[in-house]
Amino acid sequence: MDETRTASVPLGQDAEQLARVSKLLDHALELSPTELAPWLAVLAQAEAPVAAQLREMLAARDQPGFAGFLSGSMGLDGIRHERTAGDRLGAYELMRPLGRGGMAEVWLARRADGAFEREVAVKIPRVGHLSQGMIERFSRECRILATLETPGIARLYDAGVDADVPYIAMEYVPGEHINKWCDSRGLTTPARIALFLQVLEAVGKAHAQNVIHRDLKPSNILVNAAGEIRLLDFGVARLLMTETGGASLTRTYGRALTPEYASPEMLRGEPIDASSDIYSAGVVLFELLVGTRPGKRTTTSTQVLGNLPTGVREVLNKALAPLPEDRYADAADFAAALRTFAVPSGRRLRWWIAATAVAVLGGAGIWYLHGHGAASVAASAAATAPPTLAVLPFTDMSQAHDQEYLADGLAEELINKLTRIEGLRVTARTSAFSFKGKAQDLRNVGQQLGVAHILEGSVRKADGRLRITTQLIDVKTGYDIWSDTFDRTANDVFAIQDEIATTVARKLGTSLGVAATKDYGGTSSAEAYDHLLRGLSVFNKFTRESMVAAIGEYRAALAIDPGYARAAAELAIAMGAASASGIDITRREREEVTARANQLAPDASLTHVANMWLQSDRHEWIEADDSCSAVFKAGHDPRAEWICAGFLTLTGRVRAARPYREAARKEDPLSIVVSTTLARQYAILDMEPELRRELEHEDQIAGARRPAATEQLVYLAHSGASPAAMSAELERACPEIGKSACDIWTAAIRNPQTAPAQLRARLDSTSQSLPADAATIALAAAYLQDKALALDALQVFTARADSPAFQIMWYPLLGNVRKDARFKRILLNLGFVELWRHTGRWADFCHPVGTDDFECS
Repeated sequence: MDETRTASVPLGQDAEQLARVSKLLDHALELSPTELAPWLAVLAQAEAPVAAQLREMLAARDQPGFAGFLSGSMGLDGIRHERTAGDRLGAYELMRPLGRGGMAEVWLARRADGAFEREVAVKIPRVGHLSQGMIERFSRECRILATLETPGIARLYDAGVDADVPYIAMEYVPGEHINKWCDSRGLTTPARIALFLQVLEAVGKAHAQNVIHRDLKPSNILVNAAGEIRLLDFGVARLLMTETGGASLTRTYGRALTPEYASPEMLRGEPIDASSDIYSAGVVLFELLVGTRPGKRTTTSTQVLGNLPTGVREVLNKALAPLPEDRYADAADFAAALRTFAVPSGRRLRWWIAATAVAVLGGAGIWYLHGHGAASVAASAAATAPPTLAVLPFTDMSQAHDQEYLADGLAEELINKLTRIEGLRVTARTSAFSFKGKAQDLRNVGQQLGVAHILEGSVRKADGRLRITTQLIDVKTGYDIWSDTFDRTANDVFAIQDEIATTVARKLGTSLGVAATKDYGGTSSAEAYDHLLRGLSVFNKFTRESMVAAIGEYRAALAIDPGYARAAAELAIAMGAASASGIDITRREREEVTARANQLAPDASLTHVANMWLQSDRHEWIEADDSCSAVFKAGHDPRAEWICAGFLTLTGRVRAARPYREAARKEDPLSIVVSTTLARQYAILDMEPELRRELEHEDQIAGARRPAATEQLVYLAHSGASPAAMSAELERACPEIGKSACDIWTAAIRNPQTAPAQLRARLDSTSQSLPADAATIALAAAYLQDKALALDALQVFTARADSPAFQIMWYPLLGNVRKDARFKRILLNLGFVELWRHTGRWADFCHPVGTDDFECS
């Protein structure tokens, strides 16, 4: 972001004269008041007219509304103020200067208010006394430019005025100026033209949105290592123009421009349109191909120009025509005329660049054999590897900051939609939302989540209007692949979600299997949807209070739209979870809500999950198995599949559940709940290396907590660990497993001789023999090798427990207990055996014997 060549210049002079004044003005603006007077005196002796002109220009800086000087560099009191690293402007902390010139200075900065740690380029225009009109115009223009979100153009993220100092926060683009990038790699003419076509594509998209750059030049066109261009400062020049300071100022200072690249009409101070950008682009192309600008030809450059193909020279002549009407009608026509002379179509520019560079070294043939093969391998790998994506929680940009539920809900809904797209792997909500409110570099986020792309955005809702801004980011480069702003009514939220999901899928090259919201049992009521999002937001906190609050929100959504199937299914699931947590929910109410979900959207995955939960609690295992079979058959709903994997586990089919648990772990790598359930799979299947690996992973993401404490404790008991090792593990586990379970294990580990009697007394006590206690007693008794006590505890446990807890019966620690005939009767009474025989899919630890019997181990 080189600002050293940009200045506000007078009208009525040719480009070379203007360039001279521009350079002198830049230098003058960098001088302190004590340095300026003697410098002007010396200049007056050599160039009196120029010195007089500069004095007039500098004298105008104190006029209200003049956009030519920076109050932070030359304060309103006339004292020079230097900015330093660590200074704040709005929400941004300045890190280091990137460039400084007559119209602005540019700093690398970062967010300092707790949002994501994305580095930005903060441009600080040089303005003096800001009138209210100037502030309003500045804000208005920035809002317009913020809507210009398209690949190839550096985004304008934010703008504001802090203590009378306006600033513009833009995408920070690391790279080289286009001319330097081409020269350092020795690019051929066709390769340079191919690169320049990217410039015209970006310019054309901006023009289509009625935004003119006004200052196209090589330093505003950067190229990254992959050969991708980014245009800087698109439309920013208009922000630096004075519209409110009076005609005299405009005549004195003219337009914000770089004279060497400005169109003739801009130099004359006439109104401009997109044709002015066409001219400036022509100057840039001329310099790329010839080595000098059109007005600075040398003998060498004239020779280079003469060696260009005749067609290329004709294209340059037309783009550089003095009259706007004689130039190309638009950027697309300009590009069409050039495309014939670019690199062969279908070959990516970076491969052409590689070929050109190697050819210069005399190895063109070698490159073709090896590079072409590498390209094929890379293309093949890219074709087979599914694109990976994480949707981060959106930022609440509302003035009152009271729309967090909406921001979270939109992100979650996009996760749900995108997850159902064939060929796209999407990080689950828990892992993606673990970065909420944390200052993280997006590349680090992508690395931790194991994804190549990130979708983030912001939400603002006010007075029935909804503004959603999204950015699809390539994690490797940090660049936006796509961005857009949706400014519509709140009722358009469903269409916006579908449009975002479809566009993301298209950009990532996947099939467009995006179902419209209504196809999933949606609603046309924005108010009902608002309640659903509030419910999702609080339910995901996984506390008793949050479950009750979520149930209230889902009920409110259904009251507004009785046909809202998604709300009915979510309500049924929330009621099931609440009931399992001991919250008083009547079975009749759960049945009514689940029946409504079936009536409204019988084929939706969440409806099948609601059915399974209710059927499991009623021990209707065959029906519950059918519900989960429908979920697995439909596919593309990891949340539903993960829940149904739990059903497979509790019914003993742990190996069948394992792939779904591992898939959830891959899609949700930072979820403690997902990691704990996978650890349980490994513990039940006696897979020690995998269990240890998962427990280490959980320690990393959970910190001091040990959510898989039961799995670690039970596995140590099964593996014959010493009492000392068991005691040490118990001390770490107690905060997680609770006081009651801690007391049971403490008795078993530290007092093995007296523990059986204590545990039996606890089991026989009607006030203490809760299902969870009975399950823990069964495991502790197995550790003590008291099979009778373990079976008695299992009898109490299975008679009183809800179904989700039955998975404890399959721990290896209970292997000897499962061989007993009493255990077989427990399974028969539960109805598991009928399920296995009906489906033909037996538990991993039981198998049929003959036609009427079975045995377990």
